Amino acid sequence: MKCGAFIPLYVAALLIAVGCRTAVDPPAAPAAAPAPPLETPAPPPAAPAPPPVAPAPAPAAPSEAVSFEASIKPLLARTCTPCHVPGGRMYERLPFDQPEVVLSHKDGVLRRMKDPDNRQLMERWFAENGKS
Repeated sequence: MKCGAFIPLYVAALLIAVGCRTAVDPPAAPAAAPAPPLETPAPPPAAPAPPPVAPAPAPAAPSEAVSFEASIKPLLARTCTPCHVPGGRMYERLPFDQPEVVLSHKDGVLRRMKDPDNRQLMERWFAENGKS
């Protein structure tokens, strides 16, 4: 026999041996989970912060003097109408468009101011005008 005649037999025997061995061996255990990386990845970049919302302007900043004409008179016109404005039933006795009258009635005015912002503005004006 020639040397080349044994090759097909050798290949067939090898295939049979490998096939039989895989049929008998239990399946291999699943591969272990990969080890965690030594360095932790950097967190994703933060989203840019939204632009700040401008607060509503205050009637007068604490560093500015409170003006009777610009702040107090319009406030009193809104809150003390219809009585203490021209034509009102209390205007003859207590005209609130005159700063001297308002200054002389501090306690009564503050007692009727229910809104805390308006009350704080009035208190500042009284303090700036010698009625603290």
